[in-house]
Amino acid sequence: MFTIFLKTINERRVSLVAYAVFAVLLLMMFMSLYPSIQENSQQLNELFQSYPQGLKDAFGLEEINFDTVEKFLSIQYFGFMWPMLVIVIAISVGASLAWEKEEGTISVLLSRPISRLKIFFAQYLAGVSILAVFSLISVFAAVSIASVNGIDYIFKNFLSIGFLGFLFGVAVLSVATFFSSIFSEKSRVLVFSGGMMLTMYTLNVMAGLKEALESLKYFSFFHYYDPSVALAKGELEFSAIMVFIFMALVFLTFGAYIFNKKDI
Repeated sequence: MFTIFLKTINERRVSLVAYAVFAVLLLMMFMSLYPSIQENSQQLNELFQSYPQGLKDAFGLEEINFDTVEKFLSIQYFGFMWPMLVIVIAISVGASLAWEKEEGTISVLLSRPISRLKIFFAQYLAGVSILAVFSLISVFAAVSIASVNGIDYIFKNFLSIGFLGFLFGVAVLSVATFFSSIFSEKSRVLVFSGGMMLTMYTLNVMAGLKEALESLKYFSFFHYYDPSVALAKGELEFSAIMVFIFMALVFLTFGAYIFNKKDI
């Protein structure tokens, strides 16, 4: 089992480094811009207030106030770019089982004297580990960059967004692993998993645009992943944690059952 775990991580090490480097470079760019943007925070907020209310509601924003680096990064970095990177990593790793089936190497794994469930969970735990490493590097690089540039920050807030973002990634990983246990083509896993995330994002936006559709947000991971609360305020909502854990367990359980029973 441990051999399969290491094999999965080894196959993803290059892409993990690439995504981590890209995330850090984005952070460096945003942090270099922050001092000048902070000086003009009031003017930016006044401009933002002139935008249509529907547009502000769609993205869950009431104001743009960059008086702290946490508020700035919650919008500019953790609001869209970072969760998209997490989704790409989670889905690509979650598709590992389908990739093994597509390439025909799954027969080699199944020929080993270990159960199917151990193979399943070895690859899943490798994905969890990859997400954990990416979260640590991409989140706490901001702390290091802020320290070097003399920017004040609240460490607890970065712990909050790192933990919430990691749970968000694990939930997406579980979804991708579920589809990977069903399909034998990696492309189909990417389409269905990516399509599900796109649908959730659309539901969350629609819920903000029209009051009658507000309840749709509860069906979206993006509603529970809220950097304006986790990072800007340093708070973790219990409901968000429970939703991510529950959904991860549901998709993981069904995925494990299907992979264990399905003919390959």
